[in-house]
Amino acid sequence: MTTPPLPAESKPELSKTLIVVFALLLCCGLPILPLYLWRKKRLSAGVGIGLAVAWVALGGIALALAPDDKKAGDSADKPAATTSATPTKTATDVAAVSETPTPTPTPTPTPTPTPTPTKKAAPEPTKAQENALRAAQQYIDMMGMSKKGLIQQLSSSAGSGFSRADSTWAADHVDADWKAEAVEAAEQYMDMMPMSRSGLIEQLTSSAGSGFTRAEAEYAAKKVGL
Repeated sequence: MTTPPLPAESKPELSKTLIVVFALLLCCGLPILPLYLWRKKRLSAGVGIGLAVAWVALGGIALALAPDDKKAGDSADKPAATTSATPTKTATDVAAVSETPTPTPTPTPTPTPTPTPTKKAAPEPTKAQENALRAAQQYIDMMGMSKKGLIQQLSSSAGSGFSRADSTWAADHVDADWKAEAVEAAEQYMDMMPMSRSGLIEQLTSSAGSGFTRAEAEYAAKKVGL
């Protein structure tokens, strides 16, 4: 079993005790000796008193040089005081930091959908338009006719005599495939007389003839084999 080391403060305390004892001897004990010798007439009065004063002065110097425990203790306590003065975070400070409010994000506004414009309902046809449409359908069923030729037949005074507006409305709404009508008209021309490709196309596109477009006439000529 090891013996624990002595406290570090034991040596300074021992040296201080010895110095104090020595100082007391100088101040109290040794000055008596010169006075005693003076009383016995072995020393003169001046020498005896001088030695006594010198020993008292030496004792005072020894006491002044003795280490001061209070100052040493104060100097030893200063680092500890400095260390203890360091501020530390308390539970209240940590709670205050943790309770810092988080900024609420600004909500993004939802774009308002643009309303889709609704189509206006077509107006009801007039009685004249209905009659023109029935007449147009009868012409289409009897023979191959172009859209231009149908409008001319409906609005002609020698034909049905409808207004130009009603005739156009009827041609726009009649159930007809104008390319198929061109093929039907080409077959009718070919049944009446033999015709070349260019002659057939000329007859189909002529304003005095059927009044089909160039594309419709070429399509019909190809379909009849020309």
